[in-house]
Amino acid sequence: MATQLRKIWLSVHSLTWLALPPDSRERMDRMWNQFTERIPLAYPLEQKLQREYQRLIDAAGEDEAIYFLPTQLEAADEIIEYADARLGDRSMASRVEGGAAAKERALGGDFFQGVEDDQRAAICNRGLADGVLTADQLRQDGAARDKRPNLPGGGLQQTEIRGWMQAKAWGLDLLAQAESRGLEFDPATVEMEAFGGDWCYCAASFPIQIGRAMGLSNPIERRFDLINPAEGPVLLQSEVVEQNIRLADNIRLFIWEYTDSHGPRYLAQFWEGIRGIMDRTHEAVVDLPADAAQIVNLWGFPETRARGVDTPPRHEPLRLSVGSGGHTPIASSIVMTDGHLPLNEFRDALTSAEIRRC
Repeated sequence: MATQLRKIWLSVHSLTWLALPPDSRERMDRMWNQFTERIPLAYPLEQKLQREYQRLIDAAGEDEAIYFLPTQLEAADEIIEYADARLGDRSMASRVEGGAAAKERALGGDFFQGVEDDQRAAICNRGLADGVLTADQLRQDGAARDKRPNLPGGGLQQTEIRGWMQAKAWGLDLLAQAESRGLEFDPATVEMEAFGGDWCYCAASFPIQIGRAMGLSNPIERRFDLINPAEGPVLLQSEVVEQNIRLADNIRLFIWEYTDSHGPRYLAQFWEGIRGIMDRTHEAVVDLPADAAQIVNLWGFPETRARGVDTPPRHEPLRLSVGSGGHTPIASSIVMTDGHLPLNEFRDALTSAEIRRC
C-alpha cells in the first residue's frame, strides 16, 4: 500500500564541520580557516545542529520522509543511519554521487540529453550567446569539478552547468526512489524544507534548483535556523528575526538581527525560491533613505570599501540582487541598516520592494 507524503525534508551536505574537532590539523587548512571567527563559531553550531536534526527525525510523522545529499564524512553517515533506523523506507540517500556513470545508471540514458536541452533553453530564455556542452561531452565528465574543458563560446559558466546537473540528478533520483518505495506525493502541494550547509552555497543553490527539477509548485523552504552560515562572520553572528517571507515570483525574504560593538542592526537578503538554469534572474528595488541602509559583504563592510574606495552618496533606491546560490553567478545582496532604522520600517520597505526580472 502506498504512503501519501505531506512533507519531505532535504538534507544538504549536513554536519560537514564536525569533521574538524578541536585537535584536527585540518583546522589550519586555508579551505576551512578563512577568517578568525569561522571554526570557533561554525564547529559548536554544528554540534547544536546535529541534535536539532536528530530531534526533527524523531518527531517526523508517518506522512514525512527525508532525502540526503551525502558528504562521505563520518558524522553525515551517522545521521543517515539514524534516519534509516527510525524512518525505514521513508529515509532516502542519493544514488547519483560521483561522475557520469552513476547518474546514467540511476536515471537512464536520456539524462544528459535533458541537461543539454536545458542549456539550450537557458540560452534562449536568458538571452545568452550560443554555446552548450553536449550530452556526449557531459557523459565524459566535461563539467566535472576537477577538469577544465574547452567550453564553447557563450553559454553558461562551467560551475552553473555542473551545479544544475547535480541538482537535476538529485531531484530526479528523489522522484525515482520515492516511486520505487511506494511513497506518493503531489508536486503541487507537498511541503519541503531544507537543512544542512551552508547558507550561501550548497544549501542555497541546490534546494532552489532541486525544486525546479522536481516540478514543484512551491519552493523548498530553507531554514536558516537549521543551516550553518559559515561563509562569513556577519551571518554566523546573526539571529533570525523572520525567514521565508513570501514575495512575488516565489522569491523569499530573510531578516536577521546582528550586534557588534556599534550595537544592534538589521540585515536582509532576497533569495529565489525555485529557479533552474533556464530561468531569468531577478532584482529587488527597495526604497530606503540613503543614510538608513547600505549593501554590505559577508564581513559587514560596504561593497565599495571592500574594493578599496569610499562609498559614494546614494540618491536612488537600493537595487538588490536576488540570489540563487554559490554554484551560479547570481549572489544575494546583503542589505544592512545603520542601527537607527526601526525593524517595522525596514520590513515594510523590504516587503514593498519592486521585483524585476533581469
